[in-house]
Amino acid sequence: MTSCDVEQRFFFFLREHYGEKENIRTQLSKKNVADAIGTTPESISRMLTRLKSEGMASWEGDEIVLREGFWSKWFVE
Repeated sequence: MTSCDVEQRFFFFLREHYGEKENIRTQLSKKNVADAIGTTPESISRMLTRLKSEGMASWEGDEIVLREGFWSKWFVE
């Protein structure tokens, strides 16, 4: 998993822990997620800012919202 970029590791983490949901409620902080995927909170924040501007994903409070149909378009094994 460490050979993937931050975005890939983030989405693999979400999929592994929450399934392919478009609305995810989490008690984890961005720092906890950053630690879990081997990056910094700053990298997570930059990625989330970009994803939000692209309309792909947002993280507000304890809720992560992914664009409708996200998993079928993003994740290809």
